[in-house]
Amino acid sequence: MTSGQGDLKLSGHGVGGGTRTRERRAPADLRADTLSTVPQNQLAHSAPLGFSTSWLAEQWQHNLPCNMQRLSVKACPTGTFGWRCKLSCANCAEKACDPVKAQCLQGCLPGFYGPHCLFESDYMYNAKGIKYLGDKNVTKSGKSCVHWSKVNRKFQFEEGDDPQNFCRNPIVPTGGYKNNPWCYTSENEDLEDCEIKYRDDGCPRQLFGDGCLKECHCKNDTKCDRNGVCNCAAGWEGDTCQQPCEHGKYGFACKESCPNCLNEDCDPETGICRQGCLAGFTGPMCTKVCVFTYGENCAMPCGKCLNGTMCDRFNGHCKLGCQPGFTSSNTGVSLCDEECEGRYGKNCKTKCGACRNKAQCDKITGECPNGCQNGFATKFCNKICDSHYYGKDCAQQCGKCKDNQSCDPFTGGCRSGCVEGHSGFMCFQRMAEDNDSASVALYGGIGAAIAIVLLLLLFCLVYKKRRHKNLSVSKTNRDVAYVDDHMNRGESCLLLEDSRVGSEPPSHVREEDENAKNQEPIYVNVTNRKQSMPVPVPDLYDYICKNKERSCEGFIREFEELPMGLLAQCDIARKPENKSKNRYGNIVAYDHSRVILDPLPNEPFSDYVNANFMDGYSRKQMYIASQGPNKVMIRDFWRMVWQHRVSKIVMLTNLHEVGKKKCEQYWPDEGTQKYGDLSVLLVNATKYSDFVIRTFELTKEGENSRIVKQFHFTTWSDHGAPTYPTTLLAFRRKVVNFKPEDTAPILSHC
Repeated sequence: MTSGQGDLKLSGHGVGGGTRTRERRAPADLRADTLSTVPQNQLAHSAPLGFSTSWLAEQWQHNLPCNMQRLSVKACPTGTFGWRCKLSCANCAEKACDPVKAQCLQGCLPGFYGPHCLFESDYMYNAKGIKYLGDKNVTKSGKSCVHWSKVNRKFQFEEGDDPQNFCRNPIVPTGGYKNNPWCYTSENEDLEDCEIKYRDDGCPRQLFGDGCLKECHCKNDTKCDRNGVCNCAAGWEGDTCQQPCEHGKYGFACKESCPNCLNEDCDPETGICRQGCLAGFTGPMCTKVCVFTYGENCAMPCGKCLNGTMCDRFNGHCKLGCQPGFTSSNTGVSLCDEECEGRYGKNCKTKCGACRNKAQCDKITGECPNGCQNGFATKFCNKICDSHYYGKDCAQQCGKCKDNQSCDPFTGGCRSGCVEGHSGFMCFQRMAEDNDSASVALYGGIGAAIAIVLLLLLFCLVYKKRRHKNLSVSKTNRDVAYVDDHMNRGESCLLLEDSRVGSEPPSHVREEDENAKNQEPIYVNVTNRKQSMPVPVPDLYDYICKNKERSCEGFIREFEELPMGLLAQCDIARKPENKSKNRYGNIVAYDHSRVILDPLPNEPFSDYVNANFMDGYSRKQMYIASQGPNKVMIRDFWRMVWQHRVSKIVMLTNLHEVGKKKCEQYWPDEGTQKYGDLSVLLVNATKYSDFVIRTFELTKEGENSRIVKQFHFTTWSDHGAPTYPTTLLAFRRKVVNFKPEDTAPILSHC
């Protein structure tokens, strides 16, 4: 067929076994170019088989439901067509069919008919063969049919044009049909029945109905009965599964909806959104909410929202405002997507000072990176030089200006002139002593140099004298770099010698079932009753060398001096109601520093969690030391994180060690998990060789969401120590470098 002409050539058997060819022409307005505009799925899903091209086009024009256009358009593999490409082109001449137009391009093989060539010419598939379009041209007595144009009568045929000499059951002038296709056997209008059998044993697979003109749409590709009844496949509904899901619906029985799809346009079978997602959603079915992104398909990244919070997933608005150094050009919505220009601080409200070379000040602090323009001082360059000073950083003193006036802060020039006896733009020159100035400068410089040399010699003599009074191995201001230097030069005490623990030390905690009442000593670090003296950094090298002597005798002695057992009261932890919240009976929270949770309604003992505050070097309650959560504790663990606004969790254990459970997994592997009234969303997880960093979004109804990072060290074996310090240092660097803008405690657990 050529799309411009709509010509269809079909081959059929002649009487003597020869092949006849007939050529039919579709009406001009319903030719192949018209059919080419019909979506493939309409042809594939509902094309009535056994009709001419023009008839098919007319039916699509007038009878096809509008919502049929929603069906998926998927190209079938060569040689197949129809719904899910279940029908074959095997009966097409040269096996050439058009999967889009759902018809054979070169007509049918001998013995088959219909636009899909699925019907055998020896059979009719509807009562009386009214729609029979086969190529049989022999009557039941074996007589050959004559061409319908050879008879004087004019008939109306179902296909709408001249059927040559093939058996047909046309509409006769009286308006009736015979019981079987027939034809004239002579030009004298002798006619005879062609005795074409009715195929009452069923339609070809996937077809049903009178004339097998409808296609089954059954679940699991099962065959429908002769009436088309079956369990409908996804995307279809109705008694015979011929009605596609209405707009915005999909799935089995069309019960599912796709409200997050753009224009509610989803595939009726799969629910996949074909035009993308509404603002705030992403994923094939638009069921995932935006995380640090916003807009249609979550295509836009959030700006720099305050405290690292997420923006509104629909319009990108930062509810708490912008991080210092960022602002938004959109006055209606705070997108926080633009860096400050000429300004700094929160919402870029503060104007930069007079930075050198008109450079941008630090967008967060406002400090000028390269200093100030002449005439300005302070690290913000926002203060003009004080009286009688000028120049870069206001470090230059004015000359002898007249009437003790200050010079120009930018140039140093005396605007009112000089005092008597001085001259020049800045009034530095003394008119009477101009000739001697060079000599004075020369001798002054030489004298200063001599004084500096004498001071250095004096310092060296005093230093050597004091050095002999110190320990023979003491070094001046020896720090870690100095220790490394000596080690590289082969000092007798090698600090890293035997640094790896040869065998695990005996544990002071029996591995018991949870809630055990073990009273053995614990292996965590606690305050020593015999307080050791701190070691100054300059003495650290000698201290380590001394304690490593005689098989580390000094270190062993210090270790044995560590206190054992519980050292403070823990009455709350020992209560029977809190027993299940402790993994081990002897590792519990001390009363004096325990983390007290806000109690829950109707839960009188819900204030207890196995965790204690610890002071830091520079701040009280800088840390929370917690038990690794057991099943009972997971909800309270997240309550503690929320109540104390924790943004860093440091995890120093694996979930299982040597086949024993050490900690319950208290986070989801993907998506969102709810713990009590808190929802935890895994935003991302980055794996390194020795640790994993996970980012969570913690939400509570009616509150702004928060970001929590978990730093999980994975190569610290139970009762052991890391093999090399570099891995732990790299891990510590990651923890320290994450600096949320708050003073919440760091939560650590093992």
